[in-house]
Amino acid sequence: ASCLVGSEMCIRDRDETTPCFRNIHISNLVCSNARRALFFNGIPEMPIDGITLENLDITSQIGAEFVYSRNITLKNVTIHHEKGEKLITRFCEGVNQIVK
Repeated sequence: ASCLVGSEMCIRDRDETTPCFRNIHISNLVCSNARRALFFNGIPEMPIDGITLENLDITSQIGAEFVYSRNITLKNVTIHHEKGEKLITRFCEGVNQIVK
């Protein structure tokens, strides 16, 4: 395992205790009065893999954020947010989006 001090993230070796989240599918969802539209937060050594969001209509104070995630598909996703960015991706790869 290697850890850096300060603003750098700690990247640990993967083992049997490393959480793994993959193949997450959410569809046909309407949400109102949320604080945050969406938040997916993986870890450097095991990003969330395979997020599919389809036919979502979300009204929130702040937009959606994906961190350490890959293979993200957004189809017909509408986000009505009051402040900030509609969609933030950090340390992500393979983002396919159709966001209104």
